[in-house]
Amino acid sequence: MRNALKWSALVLLILGLTGIATWAQMGGGLQGRVVDEAGQPVVGATIQVKGPSLQGFQGAATDLNGKYIIPFLPVGQGYEVKVEAPGYNTVVRKGISVVLGTTISLPFTLSQGKTEIVVTAAAPVMDLKSTSIGASIGTGSIDNLPLGRNANNIAFLAPTAVSSGPSTPDDASLSGSTGAENNYVVNGVDLTNTAYGTSGLVSGGERSLGQAGLNFEFIKAVDVLTGGMPPEYGFSTGGVVNAITQEGGNEYHGSLFAYYWNDSMQAKTIAYPYVINTAVNSSGFTIYDIGGSIGGYFIKDKLWFFVAYDWNKTETGNSANGFDNNVHLNGHPSYSYHYGSSYTNRDTDPQYSAKLTWNINPNHKLSFTWFGNNDKYEYFRNLNNPSAVASPTTDKTDNYALSLAWNATWTPKFFTEAIISRRDTKEDLTPNNALARNSWGYYYRFGSGTYAGYQVIPTDGLAPNSYNPGTHAIDLAGWSPSLGGR
Repeated sequence: MRNALKWSALVLLILGLTGIATWAQMGGGLQGRVVDEAGQPVVGATIQVKGPSLQGFQGAATDLNGKYIIPFLPVGQGYEVKVEAPGYNTVVRKGISVVLGTTISLPFTLSQGKTEIVVTAAAPVMDLKSTSIGASIGTGSIDNLPLGRNANNIAFLAPTAVSSGPSTPDDASLSGSTGAENNYVVNGVDLTNTAYGTSGLVSGGERSLGQAGLNFEFIKAVDVLTGGMPPEYGFSTGGVVNAITQEGGNEYHGSLFAYYWNDSMQAKTIAYPYVINTAVNSSGFTIYDIGGSIGGYFIKDKLWFFVAYDWNKTETGNSANGFDNNVHLNGHPSYSYHYGSSYTNRDTDPQYSAKLTWNINPNHKLSFTWFGNNDKYEYFRNLNNPSAVASPTTDKTDNYALSLAWNATWTPKFFTEAIISRRDTKEDLTPNNALARNSWGYYYRFGSGTYAGYQVIPTDGLAPNSYNPGTHAIDLAGWSPSLGGR
C-alpha cells in the first residue's frame, strides 16, 4: 500500500484598491468608481450586491476617491448591483455575471434626484486589471458543448490547449508546456500528482494514483490560465487549471443522469503504418455512467448544501490469438500479448462530491468541501502466461480531498482569505494468486513457445527510419529485449 498525504495552507492578505484580486482563486469580485455627472467622486455611496449564487447580500462604501471593491463573490449569473447616495438617483444594474478568476470593473455615474434608475442592458463588463491569458469556462459551456465525462476535458476548451502527447494524453498542453508542467487546483486543493505532475481531475484505473477523480457534472466553473499568471500560481512551470465544484442555493435543485456507450458507437479507429497498435486485439469496450445530485438550503441565506454521486464502470475486452499486421518480427507477423487467451478488464470508479456553505454574517463566510473517488481496477497482470484464470489482479485506489475556506472583510480596504486543505491517496495492489505476482510481460512476440523468437517491448510509435512499411520489418536496435521479464 502506498500513501500520498498532502497538507497545504494558504493565507492571503489583500490591501488597497488597485492591486490584482488574488481572492479570485475560488470566486470573483467587483471593483469600480462612482462619480457624479461632472466626473467628481461621490464619497460614501453604498453599493449592495444580491444574486442567486450569493447568500444574503454583500456591500461596500466608496472612499474619498469614489472607489469601491467587493471581494469573494461566488461564481454565477443574474447578479444585481444597487448604488445609493444622498441627493442622487439610485442606480440598479441587473444581469451581471461573476466569472471565476475575474474581478469585474463596474463604474457608475449618478445624477441628482430621488428616483430609481434600473439598467438591464449595457456594455459588457470586463476585468481591466488582470494580466492573465486564458479562458474562464462556466456551466453554460460545460452543459452545452460535447465533452468527455471527466473534468479534465474542460481544460481543452481553452485557446492553445491541445493533447499533451502519449505520455500524458488526458492532460492539456497549455501554450506549449506538457501536461506534467501544469498545476491543477480544485476548491483550493492542489491536486497535482506529486509523483508525475499530472492532473488530479482524471480517474480510472492506474491513472487515478495520487489523484482525486471528478466527473464534470460536479464542476461549476473552470479557469484555465496559459500565461501571465498572478503570484499565487508562481509554482507552475506550465499552465494552471483552477476549478470549483457546484454548491447549494435558496431553491432546491438536482439532477439525474445515465450514460451508456460502447465501441460500436464511435468512429472507426485508423491504423497508421508507423504506429504500434497496442489496442489492435481489443474485442471492444462498454461504459456505464449513472449518477445524480441535489442542492439547496438548510437555512435560507445562511446555510447551503450540495451533494453528488456518480457510479461508473468501464469494461474492456481483449480477444485471443490476435496479432499486429503493422509489426513483423524476423519476417513473420508478431503475436500480441493477448495471444492464446481472451479476458476482460473492469474498472469501477464511483465518485462523490459535497459542499456546505455558511454565511456567518455579511462580512464572514465559511465553505467546506469534500470530494473523491474509490477506484477498483480488476485486470490481468501476468502476461508471460496470459490466462484469465492465471493472472487476475485487483488494484484499489481510494482518493479524497477536504478543504475549509474562510473569507473575511474587516474594513473597506482590508480582506483576508484562509484555506486549509488535505488530500489523501491510498492504493492497495493485490495479485489474486501466485501466478499473478510474477508480473512478467511480453507485448509482442514471434513464435508459439514462451521464449520462441524475438520478444520485445515496443514504444507507442515507430520513427520512419526504424520501420519499413513495405515489408513490415522493424529495426530492433531501438527496442528493449524482454527474455524473462521486464
